[in-house]
Amino acid sequence: MRQRGFTLVEMLVALSVAALLVTLVYGGIRVVHRTVNATDALIENNEIMRISWQFLHSALSRARLARILGNREDLTGFSGDGESLSFVADMPPYLGLGGPTRITLATDRLDGAERLLVTRQRFDFRQETADEPPQQAVLLDQLDSLRITYFGQLSDETTPGWHDAWSERSHLPNLVSIRVKPAGSPAWPELIARPLAGTQPVSEEAPPEDRPDAAEPPE
Repeated sequence: MRQRGFTLVEMLVALSVAALLVTLVYGGIRVVHRTVNATDALIENNEIMRISWQFLHSALSRARLARILGNREDLTGFSGDGESLSFVADMPPYLGLGGPTRITLATDRLDGAERLLVTRQRFDFRQETADEPPQQAVLLDQLDSLRITYFGQLSDETTPGWHDAWSERSHLPNLVSIRVKPAGSPAWPELIARPLAGTQPVSEEAPPEDRPDAAEPPE
């Protein structure tokens, strides 16, 4: 009985089918790999956002009036505009620097990309900033946009409102809103925090040393 082998056409068809199967399997592996990487990146970004927002919300909630050395008119130590914010807060020891701490949120550029940075430095009432160097952390390596607004009553207003900057030196804003949009990623949820002493302006009649809300140097 004569045995029949594969013809050239059958072999070419088999090789084509095998190549197609390999291509499909490789494509599936690449899709799974990209999905896993995207999921890991999303989890990492969400964790960064959660930690950053928790820290900033806690810090802003602890913001206090702090007299600035050499400027008796500035009782707050607070300044902010649409793209930067600096204030003094009573931070708990478990966050690293305990006690009065200068917190600054700002941006800078590195290799053409805009970054979002937060800086902490111990606040000394006698010289405004301590001798020890500040601690800086990068919240975002690639920032698309940052917008900070402030709710409160300015000295020349009859009712409170939202403002693009805050420079009042007698009281803190009632609320601070921070909106962040990372480059190539969805915007973070809006952060709204209420400073500790932001509900009432400091009395203008009382001299600075008699105002109980103003932060004083320790004895």
